[in-house]
Amino acid sequence: MDDYALAFEAAVAGCACRVERRDSDWVFDLGRGGRLTVRSHWRLVSADRITLTDEDDEQLFGLPEPVNAEAVANELIAKATVSQAVIDRVTADLRLCACSSQMACVWI
Repeated sequence: MDDYALAFEAAVAGCACRVERRDSDWVFDLGRGGRLTVRSHWRLVSADRITLTDEDDEQLFGLPEPVNAEAVANELIAKATVSQAVIDRVTADLRLCACSSQMACVWI
């Protein structure tokens, strides 16, 4: 796994990221032709808190309309680029660290 993990980590560094919600999954478009399809939970983490998760999608949280997690995620990462990608060698969790004033990491 290390060879593939290292190649992936190197390939996505410097990429911009966009999020797309589909019927049964989420797609993280990493640019340069790279797309990551996710059918598990993910979260956006700022420097001091969880900012957004996949489970926030379509929740009201006392707001006038449901949360559109795709739109919120894309707003949060709009000017971000991936500064580091790390695949945990034990759990296979993926952490994309981004350069953005609003977001620190995406955990998948």
